[in-house]
Amino acid sequence: PAEIEIKRLYMGFNAMIEGIREQKRTISEISRMKTIIRLGRQVAHEVKNPLTPIQLSAEQILEALKDKNPNYEEIIKQSVDYIIDETHHLKKVSYGFLDLSRLDEVNAEEFDLTQIISEELFNVQQLYAHIHFSFAAGEAEGGGDQPGPLKVTLDKIKMKQVLKNLIINSIEAIGEKKGEIRILLKKKEGDQRVIIEVEDNGIGMDEKQFERLFEMDYSTKEIGTGLGLFIVKRIIELHKGHIEIRSGKNQGTRVIVDLPVRVSGE
Repeated sequence: PAEIEIKRLYMGFNAMIEGIREQKRTISEISRMKTIIRLGRQVAHEVKNPLTPIQLSAEQILEALKDKNPNYEEIIKQSVDYIIDETHHLKKVSYGFLDLSRLDEVNAEEFDLTQIISEELFNVQQLYAHIHFSFAAGEAEGGGDQPGPLKVTLDKIKMKQVLKNLIINSIEAIGEKKGEIRILLKKKEGDQRVIIEVEDNGIGMDEKQFERLFEMDYSTKEIGTGLGLFIVKRIIELHKGHIEIRSGKNQGTRVIVDLPVRVSGE
């Protein structure tokens, strides 16, 4: 009887160990699936952002060819350049997401922040003629002189993602009515940090929407992924910066991004 009891204990112990192993495999598989789903949603969000401007660029080419606008060659060139630039950006972003080990890394390089803001605005203002876009630089709120070069050492691809997300959010908040989007760029703390402000006169947000702003699954749009500001916040935090948003229902939205001028790659 003692041997039988020991055998039962032995078999029960082995069954328990195997059960634990199976449970660990299941947990690991669930975790992996969650990672894949999260990655897929992030890729979908970053792919979605440029699709409308790319479509509008293609339509602009067709209109220019149809109407034989006096400047149709320049319009076509600008539209094609934009499509090529956005496709190139999408390729870089997609490859970055596919490399899971580098998803949260900062690949710092020196570039002109003024230039990439100007490029983003130049591209969208050709497509959204009902919106007035302005870009200024200065120490005081409201801007100052025409923006000059501002060299920073940050992750250029991720900074472009931040700008695209914020500008697209403002465009969508304005909708089809006439509106205005203002961007202000300035330095602070002895030129060691830089402030980017993006302000629009769109529909704004109520208190309930505002409270859930940075949640991963929350979106105020019918086809939104709920990842735009979540991704923006994550990128800014990776750069040792922070983001502040001020908004009110039908009072527009103002986004203030505070970043170091230089960050080391991690």
